Amino acid sequence: MSQNMTAADIANLVYEERLPLILQFRRASLDATVSVPQRLMFRLAVRYLRGNLDRPAYDLLARLQVLEGASGIVTLKPMIAGPWSKNPRQGVKAAQDHFSGTDIDPEWFSLGNTGMISKVRGMIRQEYSKWTRGREVHFDPDDILQNGLMGLQKDGEGQLSQGPLFIQFGHFNPGVRKAIPEGRVSPTDIAGIVGKFFVQKVSDQFQMMDRTRAFSEDASGRNILEQQQHGQRDLMDILADALSDPNSQVRGLIFTHLKSKLGEDKWAEMALVFLTAQANGEEVNKREMAAEYGMAGGTFSKVLRELVYPALESIRRNPQIQDALGDYAERMQRKLARCQRS
Repeated sequence: MSQNMTAADIANLVYEERLPLILQFRRASLDATVSVPQRLMFRLAVRYLRGNLDRPAYDLLARLQVLEGASGIVTLKPMIAGPWSKNPRQGVKAAQDHFSGTDIDPEWFSLGNTGMISKVRGMIRQEYSKWTRGREVHFDPDDILQNGLMGLQKDGEGQLSQGPLFIQFGHFNPGVRKAIPEGRVSPTDIAGIVGKFFVQKVSDQFQMMDRTRAFSEDASGRNILEQQQHGQRDLMDILADALSDPNSQVRGLIFTHLKSKLGEDKWAEMALVFLTAQANGEEVNKREMAAEYGMAGGTFSKVLRELVYPALESIRRNPQIQDALGDYAERMQRKLARCQRS
């Protein structure tokens, strides 16, 4: 991509071509090593590239993502766009071909604005003040919507492990997956349901932020890593890195601690799954996990409430784990410093 692009050149970029620039500028706007005026410039650039989220192009993008999830053509994984939503202008034809022979409502393929994206946007705006009350944030409601469309966390600082939220909606709603090809629901019909799903997912991330803050303080309220300075990486970033390494000392200590609290490997493994999801800012699909462990929903909820959650809470009071996390944070900071110098 040329660095001498004019505003007119950028205006003519399709969404697929804008994505790399949006991601590049968004990361730069969050980089603590970049000066404040430059970070502000990058944020303005992101908003210019993003444009008006109420316009038909974003409405089509959201609809195609719902169809990608409902059709099963994508697997849930970190991504910024599926094969149809990557380039909506071309993707709409591919989606039509996929659903040919079904009774799907043609509104799903409209090049106009069905109101779905506007409905979701309005619901996000209604909740924004509640989500951010008492917090210092660097993102607005439209940033949250854009990030959800791109499979990013609410603040844009990390990817969602299961991809864009509209894809997740299509995937996790079997009734909608069945109703779409049967022609029983249009984008207008389910716009409110989509918005409710999106808002709930973002609410979960804010609640995870609160639990992270509680987790990162010991019994006296002191931050576990207050003596270890590690830039913009907070405790959960460090923990997520450590848990992703099966050979890390931190992971081993945590598993041993959980086993001592829960008694069996399978319960410790279950708790580790929940902790890993928490560290990555995600929620576990409890219904799927209950089925995996052969439990009814009520029994599974009781196990979580009486065994797993107390065991996870006890981790933050384990000084050996706290020290190991501090050491890991220092190693990561030294590694980051070496990378920046090279």
